[in-house]
Amino acid sequence: MSNKENLRVIHNLAEAVNARNWDHFTELFAESVIFTHPVFSEPQKGVAVIKEFFNKMTTSLDLHIEKKRAFESGDLCCVEWITSGTNIKPLELPGNPPIPATNKSFKINSVAVFKVENDKITEYNVYVDRIGLLKQLGIKPS
Repeated sequence: MSNKENLRVIHNLAEAVNARNWDHFTELFAESVIFTHPVFSEPQKGVAVIKEFFNKMTTSLDLHIEKKRAFESGDLCCVEWITSGTNIKPLELPGNPPIPATNKSFKINSVAVFKVENDKITEYNVYVDRIGLLKQLGIKPS
């Protein structure tokens, strides 16, 4: 697969998240995808974990992602996102009690590194400004 096609998979991911099209979203991942995100203490495995995580985030935060720029090298893609939304429902983060809705908006930068093999995302590594998010939501970081 060409690098341009790998970046197209990532573009489709952003469109699926923003449209809340979870069927299309899950089709973009290998069943055994490895997912790392700062809210988890260790990497997670499986598309069901990613789907549940994004479903919660988009419901709690009315999340929207926009690609700022993207780079690729072989089967790896790196994307810088602008992530924005409003905290409209309690925010449930793994290992923490729910954070009550603040009804405040946020806009942060985040980066994701993907490995794409045979039109499927096999690795998804997220790097996000959690402190900036919490501050904009009016929540004191712990």
